Amino acid sequence: MKSESSPWTCDPIILAHINFHQIPDQPLPPKIPTANERQNPRAVSAVLESRVLRVAVHGARIADANLMRFYLDQHPDAHIELTMMTPSATSRNAVIDGRVDAAFARAHWSARPLPAHITALPAYLDTLHLLVGRDHWLAGRDHVELAELDSLTAWVPGAGFDSEVGDFHRDLSTYTGVSIDTESHPAGIKFDNIVERISHSTSLVTFGGEGTTTPWHANIRRIPIRNPTPAYPISLLLREMPTPHAQLTGLTDFVTATYNSNAAGAVWLPEPDRSLFGLRRHP
Repeated sequence: MKSESSPWTCDPIILAHINFHQIPDQPLPPKIPTANERQNPRAVSAVLESRVLRVAVHGARIADANLMRFYLDQHPDAHIELTMMTPSATSRNAVIDGRVDAAFARAHWSARPLPAHITALPAYLDTLHLLVGRDHWLAGRDHVELAELDSLTAWVPGAGFDSEVGDFHRDLSTYTGVSIDTESHPAGIKFDNIVERISHSTSLVTFGGEGTTTPWHANIRRIPIRNPTPAYPISLLLREMPTPHAQLTGLTDFVTATYNSNAAGAVWLPEPDRSLFGLRRHP
């Protein structure tokens, strides 16, 4: 099954636990108890709990979808409708615009700060590795230093959209000197297409997150980046509701309990993201 709103194919594990849903064009309508139901507090509670929790993620292979896969495996009774987003229609915008209840996304975007009705919880730091083809001059390395990125060109077509993802890669480029090539691919920007092109290139690299499911390719080499390791910051963004959704407490408790704050000290993040993840400013 493939959503029209996503370049990714949803896998059977996710479909076993959720309703797969194309994102609505309009804000979610509130679930309102009838006059008879309002006379019975239990009925009111039942109505308010009856609507599924709508959560947007970047895509079926990205780290936040893997996080949700684990959560749903641990909570098979969770009533959650997961929406797969795209680089051009982001999960961040979906929750800001009221089309979902919550979203996993980067909280910061200089061009569109979070409004007051959205709160953010640190969820996951997806540490980045280099992906190169077997004939690339870096293919034999066991790691690269962050400072060495200044001689590289990274092909990241998903960063070519006006979004928080593009903003992150601009920050990474400014800090390290890496050139970000956002040229689109004739066959689209699916991860498979990116990996295929990189596998044949002797000059281009791209990035793969540690928590993201990278398509396997025999001619791709994954190289850790160190001192420090860059990471893409993923937060759980929550839309303010008059009555908190019954499914939300379990999800926020899970995200709070599983966020690995110990790993944060060893990563590079753009300056505006650091305080949310408990990090000091760069020296």
